[in-house]
Amino acid sequence: MARKQIRLDDVLEFSATPRGRATVFWAAMAFAACHLVALITEPSGSTVPDALQQQLIHFSAVLCRFVLPCAVMLTGSVTYIASKLRKSASNTRPRSL
Repeated sequence: MARKQIRLDDVLEFSATPRGRATVFWAAMAFAACHLVALITEPSGSTVPDALQQQLIHFSAVLCRFVLPCAVMLTGSVTYIASKLRKSASNTRPRSL
């Protein structure tokens, strides 16, 4: 009987690897950079063309503040699970007839 694949175990195992720690670090750095841009571009009482550009940058930074770290974590987890599946598939022996 085949082993039941539990993806949550794979994700928890990924968080204990150096690659996982690096992924968490880069996700935190992405959040910090977007948060800093969001704070710097806080809409204020400036001229209309400058305010519109500043509001667009601010909105993009606020949106990316959460989307970018999530994408980094998802990409890191998926690549780890895919490499683990490839490694386990290469270790299996083909059945003889």
